[in-house]
Amino acid sequence: MTYLSGYTGERILADSLLAAGCKPVLFNSITLIETACSFEIGVNRFIKALPAFLYQYGHLLKNQPLDLANIPDRQINYILNLFHWYKIPASIIIDWIFGCDCIFNYHGYILGFDSTTRKSAVLEKSLKAYQGKLKPLWQEIGLDYFAIAFVKSSSPPPREKIKPVLSQVIKGKCDLIEI
Repeated sequence: MTYLSGYTGERILADSLLAAGCKPVLFNSITLIETACSFEIGVNRFIKALPAFLYQYGHLLKNQPLDLANIPDRQINYILNLFHWYKIPASIIIDWIFGCDCIFNYHGYILGFDSTTRKSAVLEKSLKAYQGKLKPLWQEIGLDYFAIAFVKSSSPPPREKIKPVLSQVIKGKCDLIEI
């Protein structure tokens, strides 16, 4: 059995959505951080993701060195002024804070997806997504629907198979798609 990496799964999902006629939705990193910081869940997810941000983007800190022990608890202005956010890809913020691997426009509907290549991760992702905590963040950035994509094949399916699934997502009848 061939195992796919998470990144490979994300690419297969994105390629499948593009082939089905979806258009990627583009965001501005600074706007995303400002939006996230206007919700308690967004601030909490930033704090949870802070070690990953520091590891990956620590060189973009505005005020080095950073004393992790003295980060003000949930202070929005501190978060907004912590990094040079415009240098951090919006796709990273969408993933790490908003919980979406990709966001696409399909026939005027904005669809968000969180992909996984591990069947065992589907339940974990479902709980994270559908406990309702992320919904205010999604609504604020214009997300109409969200689905988890279980990517089990190493090649994108034909677009004729993706379009009906996307229609089911839009109708609210499907929150897990298999590719």
